[in-house]
Amino acid sequence: MLEYNKDIQLHVEEQIDEQSILGPGAALNLFRICQEAFNNCLKHGACKNIKVTLQSIAHEDFVFILEDDGMGFDTNNAIKTGHYGLQNMHARAIETGASLTIESKAGQGTKIILRLPLSRKNQKE
Repeated sequence: MLEYNKDIQLHVEEQIDEQSILGPGAALNLFRICQEAFNNCLKHGACKNIKVTLQSIAHEDFVFILEDDGMGFDTNNAIKTGHYGLQNMHARAIETGASLTIESKAGQGTKIILRLPLSRKNQKE
């Protein structure tokens, strides 16, 4: 994905214990949401830095946070005007039982927070 622009700096922080294993359905939806978040950031964000944080919190939640220093956007307008990638992200989050928050303002970058409860249905049996 970083082939779009080799000048982008990617910073990754990870705190995941080995007990936090997702089931295949939850893992696929999580991957697709993260993939779309990266694609949007790289294609539309005009950013120079991307920070990704991955955490599992006390065996309760799996958290993915993507922050960029790009141009940002009006989140209310974007969802209403046919931005299907964002709509698909929300639909996948709902399907998986996750919460998805997108914080962004024009000129101030974007922050995407995905929080997936590690309930029995989302974990690998």
